[in-house]
Amino acid sequence: MSSSCSVSPAAATAATTTASVVSKPVVKLGKGSVSRAIAGTAALSGATLKTILPSGYGFVVLTAIGSVMLLTWKSIKVGIAREEYKVPYPQMYSQENMAFNCVQRAHQNTLENYPQFLLTLMIGGLEMPYFCTVGGCIWIMGRICYARGYYTGDPYKRSRGSFSMFGMVMCLAATTRFALKHLGWSG
Repeated sequence: MSSSCSVSPAAATAATTTASVVSKPVVKLGKGSVSRAIAGTAALSGATLKTILPSGYGFVVLTAIGSVMLLTWKSIKVGIAREEYKVPYPQMYSQENMAFNCVQRAHQNTLENYPQFLLTLMIGGLEMPYFCTVGGCIWIMGRICYARGYYTGDPYKRSRGSFSMFGMVMCLAATTRFALKHLGWSG
């Protein structure tokens, strides 16, 4: 059994062009440049996160851990409400019980907002760690007030936690500043 493989002229030209681009040196090194480049690489590989990350970034990480604890607390509340109101898995909401739905919705809404929060906290924290820590704590406290208002069974009381958006805006502002600075669009 034999098989033949043919390559189109366009594919052969593209492969040759790619290979020649890859094989060409990008930077011409002068005398002593190689040893300086190797020394720079060794210095970078010996760097620790403590020297790369800004001072205070540990507070940003602790705030992220606090947000994980928030989600865990809300998950436990949903589990307890499932037992209390007899809402079996995998049913998300109850047709008969508004109190359960309020507990479930408080958790679900936080999960819906969590990726944006975590992204802006962690990236914005690279630019402004203390500012983002404060913003993150405001978001967490707001989400607690939001949930406690929802847990009353009156959905309108969830607005008690609307101040959490100030924390989100703080983290978003720091993330935007980070992006603009690294694009060279601001100083």
